[in-house]
Amino acid sequence: MRPGRRRRRQGIAPSMFPFLAVLICTMGALIAVLVVGVQQARLDAAQDNELLDSQHQQQIEIHKQRQLEIENYQWRSEILVAKRDEYQDQVQQNRLKLAQLETHILELEGRWQALLNKARMISDERMDSSRSQIGIENEIARLQQKIFAAKSELEQARVDAQQGDQSYAIIPYQGEHGTHRRPVYLECVAEGVLIQPERILISHADLDGPSGVGNPLNACLRTIREFYARHTGDDDESPYPLLIVRPEGVMAFGKARKAMADWKDEYGFELVSDDLPLSFPNPQPALSGELKKTIALAQDRQRALAMAMPSRFPNQPAGQQPEPADMRFETTIGASDGLGDGQQDSGEQLIRPGTGGTDSRTADSSLTPEPDNASGPGAQGLAAGGRAGGGMAVPPGGVGMPGRQQGWALGKSQRGPAITRPVKVICETHRLTIVPSAGERGELKVVELEETVKGNIDQFVAALHEHIDQWGIAIAGGHWKPELKVVIRSGGEARFEQLRYVLYGSGIPVWRHTD
Repeated sequence: MRPGRRRRRQGIAPSMFPFLAVLICTMGALIAVLVVGVQQARLDAAQDNELLDSQHQQQIEIHKQRQLEIENYQWRSEILVAKRDEYQDQVQQNRLKLAQLETHILELEGRWQALLNKARMISDERMDSSRSQIGIENEIARLQQKIFAAKSELEQARVDAQQGDQSYAIIPYQGEHGTHRRPVYLECVAEGVLIQPERILISHADLDGPSGVGNPLNACLRTIREFYARHTGDDDESPYPLLIVRPEGVMAFGKARKAMADWKDEYGFELVSDDLPLSFPNPQPALSGELKKTIALAQDRQRALAMAMPSRFPNQPAGQQPEPADMRFETTIGASDGLGDGQQDSGEQLIRPGTGGTDSRTADSSLTPEPDNASGPGAQGLAAGGRAGGGMAVPPGGVGMPGRQQGWALGKSQRGPAITRPVKVICETHRLTIVPSAGERGELKVVELEETVKGNIDQFVAALHEHIDQWGIAIAGGHWKPELKVVIRSGGEARFEQLRYVLYGSGIPVWRHTD
C-alpha cells in the first residue's frame, strides 16, 4: 500500500441487488413448479375424465344388456304361459281320447261276451228241449220258491231300513264357491280306496304300482266320467273325484293323490271320522261291471309294465307277477292281409298275462320247455319222442336242426317279454318268400331252395331277421318274436312239412295260414 493513498472506508448500507436476484430466482422457480403442477393436474384430470367416461359407457352397456335380458325373459314368460295353456288343452284332449279308446275296448269285449253268452244260450236251449215236462215243472216250482224267499228278504230289508240308525250324506255345495258337478265318492279306508256306491275296492297293492294314466284308480276315474258322459250327454259338467278320508285311510289317501297326479286341482277331499255313518246314492250295476273290467285291464298293464322295466319298478309285489308261462305278451300287430288284423286264427285262444290261463299255442321256448311248432290252429304241445299234429314226427332232442339249442333262431339278445308278431310266408316248390304286411317297409325277400329246406334254413332265418329289423323297437326291455303264417301254393306241401320240421324247437312257431 502506498503511503500516500488512503483506503476508502466502505459504507455499511445494505445492497439491494442480491436480495432481488434471489427473490426473482425464487419466484421463477415457483412459477416453473406451478406451471408443471398445472400441466400435471390437467393430465390427471383428462385421465380421470377418460376413466369416468369409460366407466359410464360400460354402465350404459351393462344397463342395455340387462334391459335386453329382462325383455327376453318377459317374452319367454309370455310364450311359456301360452304354451302351458296349449299343453293343458292337449292333455285334456288326450285324456278324453284315452277314455274313449278304453270305452271302445270295453264295448268290444262286451260284444264278444254277448256272442259267447248267445252261443251258450243256444246250447242250453238245445239241452232244455231234451228235458221232460216234469223236470221243467220242478224247475218252475224251485224258481217260485226262490222268488218268494227273495220277496220276504226284501220286505225284511225294508223294515230294517225304516228302523235303522240315522246316516249322513255328502252332497255338492251349491254356494258361491261351490260346484254343480257330480262327485265321484272315493272312500279312503285301511284296506285301500273304496269306490262308492259300487263298493269296489282298489287295494294298496294296486295303488303301489306304476302311477299315471295306467294306474287302476286313474283308469276307473276315466271310466266313470265316460260312463256318465254317455248317459247324461253333458260333457261340461263332468264328474270330479271326492276323497272321503277316514282316520285309518290316511295312507290310502296319500297313495290315491299320487295315482291322481295328472288330475291336479280337479278333485276335493273331506275328513270323516270312523263313527260317522254315510249314505251314498244307489249303485249303478252297469258301471260296476265296467269298473271291474277296467281294474282287471289296468292290473294286467301294470304287471306288463313292471316286467318290461324291472329297474324302474323294483318294488312290484312278487305275488302280482304271473308265472313264467304267462309272461308272454300276446300283442298282434295289425295288417290288412288277414294275418295280423288283431283276429286270431280258428282255434288259437289267446289270454292276457297274469290271468292264470294257458295259450293253446305253445309259448316262447325261453319261458316254457314245450315245443313251439305245430301243424295249425288248435295244435297241442308235444313231448319229445311223440308225433306232432298232422303226422309230423318230433325230432330227436326236440330240435329239428341237430347240434343246436332250443330257440337258436331267435338271436342272441332275447331277454324280457316277447312281443309276438305274424310274418306272412309263401311256400312254393323251389322258394320261400317273406311278404311284408300292408303298411310295412321293405320288399319281398325270396330264398331259393335246394333239394331240402335244411340246406337253406340259415339263409331263410337271416332274411327273416332282416325283415324283423325294419319293425323297430318292440317294447322297453322286450323283443320281437316272429310267428310264421305260411301260405302253401301248389306243390309246396312237402316243403312246408320240411320247414316245420327244421324250425321245430328253434323258437319260431310255424303255422299253416287258413282264411
